[in-house]
Amino acid sequence: MGLMPDGSANPFTKLDKQSVIGTLKATGTRDPDILHAQKAKLLAPAKHLKLLSIFLVAIGAVMTVTVILAIAGFPPCSLAGGYGGSAVKI
Repeated sequence: MGLMPDGSANPFTKLDKQSVIGTLKATGTRDPDILHAQKAKLLAPAKHLKLLSIFLVAIGAVMTVTVILAIAGFPPCSLAGGYGGSAVKI
């Protein structure tokens, strides 16, 4: 895609047990440092998605507190719930 960095994964994909085991076995080593680095690489897109959901909740909460922007504060909060729900539990 045009704006995606090279080698970045889709943050909305679910990681199942078999794909994680396959990815870790594909490293070809049992070194804990290398396996930890590979695990961090797998979970990086989900961490960014979780950070985005926290940011959207904060923006929506601030907007909802104000009287003028109360109606505009609900969509960011609802989007954050959707993003946070699809993120990997870390």
